[in-house]
Amino acid sequence: MKIVQDLLPKNSWKQVYGALLEVRTKLLKQSEGLPRLLKHGFTQALLKVLSEDLKEEKEKIINIALSVFGNCSLDKIFRQQVSFSIVLMLVGTWL
Repeated sequence: MKIVQDLLPKNSWKQVYGALLEVRTKLLKQSEGLPRLLKHGFTQALLKVLSEDLKEEKEKIINIALSVFGNCSLDKIFRQQVSFSIVLMLVGTWL
């Protein structure tokens, strides 16, 4: 899914910001928007955006990423994926 690909850190901050904006203003308002995103690895991509050290426009991207994260947190599957991802991150730091 192109939007998930645009969230990858190799892209410019403008692509990341545009993808987050589209998620927040369009996809989250569609009944199948979030489930579609979740099937394509959106949770991992969003967590990666929040953990990256973005050089340019960091505050702008973090603000919209946290807004999207908050909206997505209302979904049970998203919360489960985030919980699982956090466990994997913690286990990875212990190994």
